[in-house]
Amino acid sequence: MLSMFHSSRAVYNMKDVERESMRLGIISNAVKDVLKELICDDLVHEDKVGVSTYYWSFPGEAGSKKRTELAGLRQQTALLRSQVLGRSVGPCVGTYVAGSSSGSDTACRAGPYTACRATLYN
Repeated sequence: MLSMFHSSRAVYNMKDVERESMRLGIISNAVKDVLKELICDDLVHEDKVGVSTYYWSFPGEAGSKKRTELAGLRQQTALLRSQVLGRSVGPCVGTYVAGSSSGSDTACRAGPYTACRATLYN
């Protein structure tokens, strides 16, 4: 059904959607359910003008939405990287390395590790 909207690039009312869906092989009882799912997934838009309800979906909208989401995720990644790199891990790494080379005693190694973890996650 989504291909119907993208190929024609037209705005439909419910009667037109049902007619075109029948040509695609979607049974008439399932048209409203399929259309509702597409609207819930934000793949098809719905707007009520007066008494009529219109449905549309254009192919460029999906790409635009994904580009916007990608830009937001890249910005969030950059922010998280700057927060992680902004922490002072230099003395922490040196302490952990010194603690791990002091022997096989786990209590001796646990101290520097917990100090490093507290420094990184606080």
